[in-house]
Formats: sequence, C-alpha cells, structure tokens
Amino acid sequence: MARDDPAGARLRRCGPGIRLVLDDGTRVNVLREERVAALAELVDRLAQPGGPRWLIIEGNRHGSFAAGADLRQIGSLSPLAARRLARTGRDLLDRLASLPCPVGCLVDGHAVGGGFDLALAGDVLAATDRSWFAHPGLERGFFTGWGGTSRVPLAGRRRTGHDALLAARRLRADAAERAGMLAVRAPDRDRARRRLRRLLDRLARWPAPALDAWRRLRWGTPTGPLLEALWRLARVDTPEPRC
Repeated sequence: MARDDPAGARLRRCGPGIRLVLDDGTRVNVLREERVAALAELVDRLAQPGGPRWLIIEGNRHGSFAAGADLRQIGSLSPLAARRLARTGRDLLDRLASLPCPVGCLVDGHAVGGGFDLALAGDVLAATDRSWFAHPGLERGFFTGWGGTSRVPLAGRRRTGHDALLAARRLRADAAERAGMLAVRAPDRDRARRRLRRLLDRLARWPAPALDAWRRLRWGTPTGPLLEALWRLARVDTPEPRC
C-alpha cells in the first residue's frame, strides 16, 4: 500500500462483490480526518450505478480493523475543529449506511474508538475468536462523535454493547456475540469471511424495501416478530463461497 494514498485502502474484486481492505502500510489503522474524508469519497464511488453486489470492509494483516482517530490530532483540535472531525466521521458512517448494497464488516483483531463505530455501521458484523471491541475515549476525557451509540445492534435485548461504549469496557468476541452484535463468529479470518460473504449474498437478494426495513430496525428499537423474520430469512443456508 502506497503511503500517499489518502484513503489507505485496497479494493479487491471478489465475485460480484468487493472487499475494501483498510491498510495504509502501518501496523495500526488510525482514522485520521483526511483519511476518513477520502474513505467517504471512495464509498460514494461504490454507490454509483454498476456498483458491487455487496461490500466487505476488513482490516490489515496485523489484526487492526481500525483504532479510531489520531489521539495526537484530537489533542490539538480547537472546539470548532473537533466538531468538524465528528461531522466527517458521521458522514462516512452515514454514507456506508445508505449504500444500495449490503455492507459487512469483518474484524480480526481490534476495533477501537472510531473503528468500533465503523464496525457497527455495516448491515452485518463478523469477527474472529481473537477479536475485541472497545471505546476507551471516556477514560481520556472525550466521547464518540461518530454515532456508534445509535448503532449497537439489538441493544434492547442486552446492555452489553452500550456498556462497551458508555463504560469504556473491552468487549471480547464471545461477549459481543451474546449481546447480539455479531452475525458471524468464526475461529479464523478466512472462515469468518466465507460465512460473511454467504450472508451478504443472501441479503443482496432482498428487495430494497426489505433491506431498508432491516437497517431501520437494527439501528432503532427492535419490533420483535418483523426483526426475527428478517433475520431468519437472511440466515437460510446457502453454499459456502470460495473467496
């Protein structure tokens, strides 16, 4: 990955879909403001007619999905600049949330701070057994401005996801699965990716109103039977893809 790529991402065609690999050549994927803005422009291009059937976002080979904003950058921001950074992050997540194709996020390692918010912005979240999630901002005197608290899946059933955001607790993959945050948990990255792609292939067959309903229910208050019916429809067994 060239370090002068502002988005710090690679696009890989995978059958009818695309894998967006966050990798700027460093060990930890830090979401600096300029990188977030470039990622938003990249997502806009994927939303054009003829775009992918589905999108998977994943981290680098070092186990970093994303580690949020640059703390040194945050520490130097004026109040107006901090507000701009929050808007830039929310803009990226909102664009992902409105893509016409289903979006899956695959975490194999850590998703921290704004990276946790980003992982929650997809339609489905997959993680390997070694993965963990955290939003430690409160320990440093600031709170997420990217909208993660409104995107904790199925938060009405258990408070574990909100606790991770509001109490700065580290959330391991097994706890995230029990809390209803994960659609897929697997021992390793390849198996998690295959299962995630199978699920996205299924979601891509839904009519647009059904996908919109899924998104509204997932990020709002679950309404029981409809949410359960949509989830059963998404999980109907299909052959495992090879990608």
